Amino acid sequence: MTEKDGEYNSLTVVELRSLCKERGLIQKGVKKELVERLENAAATVDSSSRPILEFRARNVNASTCPFTNESVSFTLAPSSCLHLSGQSGAGKSTLSNYIAGILPPKRGKPMLRSTLGIDIEVCQWDERIPEGERVGMLFQQTTLLDSLTVAGNVCVALENCPTTTKDDINNGTKNLQQKRATIKRLLETVGLDYLRDGHKRPSQLSGGMARRASLALQIAQHKHLIVLDEPFAGLDFSTAVGVAKELERIRRERGTALLLISHEPDIVDVVMGNAVDANKDGSTTANAPTRLERESVVTLQRRQTDDEKPMSQKLQHPSLFGKDTSQRFVIKLLDYFLYSLPLILLTFLAAGLAIAMLSSDILRRVDVTDTVLTVVQREVKPLIQMFTGDEDVSPMYTMMINMKVKGMLNKTIPPAKATLYAMGMAKLFVLEIGPLITALLLSGRIGGSYAGEVATMQSTAQNKLLLTLGVSPVAWTFVPSLLASLLASPLLTMAGGGKGVHGGC
Repeated sequence: MTEKDGEYNSLTVVELRSLCKERGLIQKGVKKELVERLENAAATVDSSSRPILEFRARNVNASTCPFTNESVSFTLAPSSCLHLSGQSGAGKSTLSNYIAGILPPKRGKPMLRSTLGIDIEVCQWDERIPEGERVGMLFQQTTLLDSLTVAGNVCVALENCPTTTKDDINNGTKNLQQKRATIKRLLETVGLDYLRDGHKRPSQLSGGMARRASLALQIAQHKHLIVLDEPFAGLDFSTAVGVAKELERIRRERGTALLLISHEPDIVDVVMGNAVDANKDGSTTANAPTRLERESVVTLQRRQTDDEKPMSQKLQHPSLFGKDTSQRFVIKLLDYFLYSLPLILLTFLAAGLAIAMLSSDILRRVDVTDTVLTVVQREVKPLIQMFTGDEDVSPMYTMMINMKVKGMLNKTIPPAKATLYAMGMAKLFVLEIGPLITALLLSGRIGGSYAGEVATMQSTAQNKLLLTLGVSPVAWTFVPSLLASLLASPLLTMAGGGKGVHGGC
């Protein structure tokens, strides 16, 4: 590039147009790339004149709305940065979740109005922007896919970004080596090492490293708007400044708008484009913000909650229930018994009805009359011959005996079958099928509940907290669960067995 080309490139679009008209450069055959730059810049100016998002929310219920502002409104243009400030609990995350699409417009808008008293009057996106390219979000909590490495998470973000897909097709960056180079650059942007940190799982990352990895996913998406909810939490100052400078570069060079929620004004100044200098004593000094930066701040005034209002009545002591093993045992027992009881009753009822139908059909098919009559004729005939002295027994005797035996059988067999049926059902449920059904159902119910509790405690560092307090995590969770399961199992078996026998009878 010549010195004159550099001079032209440093000019604004308006100045370049004026200069070309004054000197007649276009007519004299100025370089083709200069004309193309002028046309592209003009197109950029035209596209940047339209806002990406226009938003306005109104406070329609002062008793439930988290902010006291009458209304909150702002406009986000390409390359702009809006700092949504305010105290914790003022509704910043609520509004940002709605903008990011976390709350679906059809259901989220009525819900916000009815529960929080927030009426979303305007949330108008530029219709030229496809819905999939509108907005991305960096959540307040670290969010990564546990089944993938850090590099794998970034790769998923790259492959599912519409803008990246178009660039891949145009530039041929589907090559694995070039894709890895892109992942490496993104990780280094947020202060992570590709070879050292890229292979780690989310569970192996510290809080700051996990937040940086989450930020890399959002940078990889190339969205027109990125919502940043406390993106610098957990980062040391130098790393936070580096990330802020990268965000500032992204919005300046790529035209990405940022909606920033942060309680760190020094870092916000960097994203706004104001340089921050670190002093020798560790303090920081930011350049004075321009008028544009001063106008790019929307502050939400938090509503005073009922807990913060002075109360005339005497406050009650907070509950300490759950600190003892016996109390946690009661909680687990109620959990296992009450939540499992409907499933146990329905299962036992279904099993009882099935077994009852099978048993009644078997007993109906069993007929011992002919067998008894054969035995009677074989055993009674010699007795009659002995008493009468006749070798041949009169058919009249035989017929009378058969009628008498049949009458006795008709009276005794049905009650005997009923007794046998009842005893069989009771034994089957109490000693055999009942405990088996209970064990199968409770193993999944209790196992899932306990595994979920352990996973939650591990992911939220509650196990580490218990260890620092001198409490065994096993004694805290496993012992109450074990005792509760040992007591809940026979109780559920008895309740289910009674229901099964009752349903079967």
